[in-house]
Amino acid sequence: MQNLNLQPAQTPTPTPNTGMKPTSGFPHTEPNACEVSPCETASRWRRLGDTCASATPLDALTAASLAAAFNASTDINPMVRDIAAPEGDCTTELDGVSAIGAKLQMAGDHAGCWQHVHPHTLDVRDFSYWSANHPGNRVAEKYGRRNPITRWAELGSAAIVFPFHHLIQQWSGKEALFPLVGRLGDSVDFAALATSVQTSAMATLLGAAADSVAGGVEACGSPGEVANDPALGHLFKMYMTEYARGEPEVHRDYVSGMAKKSACQP
Repeated sequence: MQNLNLQPAQTPTPTPNTGMKPTSGFPHTEPNACEVSPCETASRWRRLGDTCASATPLDALTAASLAAAFNASTDINPMVRDIAAPEGDCTTELDGVSAIGAKLQMAGDHAGCWQHVHPHTLDVRDFSYWSANHPGNRVAEKYGRRNPITRWAELGSAAIVFPFHHLIQQWSGKEALFPLVGRLGDSVDFAALATSVQTSAMATLLGAAADSVAGGVEACGSPGEVANDPALGHLFKMYMTEYARGEPEVHRDYVSGMAKKSACQP
């Protein structure tokens, strides 16, 4: 088993041939933008230090319930902890004091000052696809600005900052396009990485060895399959985004029905 340790870095180090850049703290939001109460669902907490300068004065039952949920967690990430929804009495807001964005002083295995944050804070994600297909790329290029996604790495940062003028739905609605690698501080098994990151370059970087499989693979033809016509080429159009449809790469005009006759490239 080969593990990828997701540790903080002052200078991003893109993995060769993947375009992946370590990212953290995305999206950055103010505590009150979390919207979902830690009393109602599983929540993420970020360690601020050993001692809270001003812990949130939660009511006793809420504080005890959140502390119990912390103590039941087996999460050992030194930077963020994900805990289950508390089972005891927990009030989102009482007398003007909110559990959303609260700071909690903990002892024992979870000792330190922990603040309730957005559930994706300090995620590490693969932005390879999104860096090439972000809708703002063309606008940035037109006005001579940097790529809005890769600019952070180009400027020497390992974190990407969610723009303040974007709605949070613009993150959640596109989240599937930048797969999760882990959380900053996690140690991730190579086999558990997102498939977009399981590249030969990453395997070489980590010293991971592939299992050899003897023999070939038998495949069945599809209904209506006919003999290949090499003159049609082996490239197909594929819809990726509204800006990338694959037309420039095809050998000739592609119309429906050609797929059955196009040659396969091993």
